[in-house]
Amino acid sequence: MSELDQLEALRQGDSTGRLARAAQTAQRPADAAAAVASWLAQTPQVQAPHAAAGEVPVTLILPPELQPIGALAAQLAGGATRLAGAPLTLGYAPLAALQVGEWIFPATPPIDAGAHPAYTLLALLGLLAAAHRHAPLYPSPAPALLEALARCCPDVPSADNPAKQIALRLHGRIPCFWGADLEAAAAQAWTAALLWSAETMALAAHQDELSRLLVMARFPRFWPNAAVLVHLITPDAPAGLAAETGRLLARRRFAMLDLHAPAGLTLLDRTLYWLDMGEWVALYAAALNNVDPAAQVPLDILFGGA
Repeated sequence: MSELDQLEALRQGDSTGRLARAAQTAQRPADAAAAVASWLAQTPQVQAPHAAAGEVPVTLILPPELQPIGALAAQLAGGATRLAGAPLTLGYAPLAALQVGEWIFPATPPIDAGAHPAYTLLALLGLLAAAHRHAPLYPSPAPALLEALARCCPDVPSADNPAKQIALRLHGRIPCFWGADLEAAAAQAWTAALLWSAETMALAAHQDELSRLLVMARFPRFWPNAAVLVHLITPDAPAGLAAETGRLLARRRFAMLDLHAPAGLTLLDRTLYWLDMGEWVALYAAALNNVDPAAQVPLDILFGGA
């Protein structure tokens, strides 16, 4: 039996119940919608700039530690919130806010590194939709998404639990997460989750960056034994560059791990899958490191608290 299957020890090391929070996949869209509705009730003037004809520029301002989720929100904004064609930019400042034209509105829903990353993404998409007079779109999670994430819960033994298996595979190594398109931003989110919640060193790279690095760089001899390259695979993507990168990794004797999202998910559900799975892996990594995920020591040192 893996130490991750000792449920009482897991719960004792999780002082604020983040494992229980991670299991609330089906409830998260409703929670995010309620938070956005509350924000709109307190900030009705957010839609005032639309008195003028046409779309107005929107800037999503986020704390630096939420940059990966901001990048995912920007990628999803065209389809998930019906913002296709609307100008959207990202900015970074200590406090989250939404700028619509010349108006700046503090984002009062709990948008910070202490919230569940999938909840934060849904709340951000809701704020962006509100800025363009669209009702936030929170479809029910797909059954395939719920089924896949249910297998990550603490009461599922390691032999059948993909998140526990990934955490065990990464333990004691430096993971480098990589991918293309949406998965490249998800790789950044996994890196942040492991650092904030598990105090685990991790790296992330876009597929293009990684392929160039492998061609040009000289690695220390110990590096293949210290690192594991984790590929977040984009469905239906051209296989050429990814396959060549994989061959280069194998030639250099790196440990490798290929991860797939469930087939047939929408772009939004696929993004939620990566964020949820990354959170589960980080929580189990924290348990393996004897770290309380609520402590978020690196985050407190760098940014003065979550």
